[in-house]
Amino acid sequence: MALQDMSIVQAAPVDGWGKDAFAHWRSRFVRLHLDLGCGDARFARREALGTPDLAVVGIDTCLANVRIRPKTMPPNLRLIEADARAIGSLPAPGGADRITINFPYGSLLHWLVDEGDACISALTTIAAPGAALEIRTNASALKEIGVAPEDVERSLRDAFARQRAWGVRITTMGQAALRGFP
Repeated sequence: MALQDMSIVQAAPVDGWGKDAFAHWRSRFVRLHLDLGCGDARFARREALGTPDLAVVGIDTCLANVRIRPKTMPPNLRLIEADARAIGSLPAPGGADRITINFPYGSLLHWLVDEGDACISALTTIAAPGAALEIRTNASALKEIGVAPEDVERSLRDAFARQRAWGVRITTMGQAALRGFP
């Protein structure tokens, strides 16, 4: 997938969104956080506002759900409309110090659960050495696809631990915990 095939939402004008433009924007920040399946982007925005020296990139297949007014987007936040499962083929976002996947659903959830090798391979291409990987799953979404939360947590943790020396945190949340998540 080429950058010209993606929609990019940004806080400040950028001349084009090629690899060089992204690299220039990224060079202004110390670390990179990728939020895959960013949904309404409130979590990505909160992370960007809380850490001004952090480049935050939210990626989702549909940015129509973004609930951030353009005037309130911090300059260290970029949102890319693309399939997060194709992250390994994107030319720009490598070297992520932190990768979050919050409450995946549909194809992103199946990618994590059913296509572990492809998922690990893609995440490996974008993660910096020693990256922190945080996955929060919705217990009811796992139930819908017939998977026990403890099985998913164990298999993902084991697979990621074998692949890289990442700090991995995998959490399954019920409805009450979901409502309290920022």
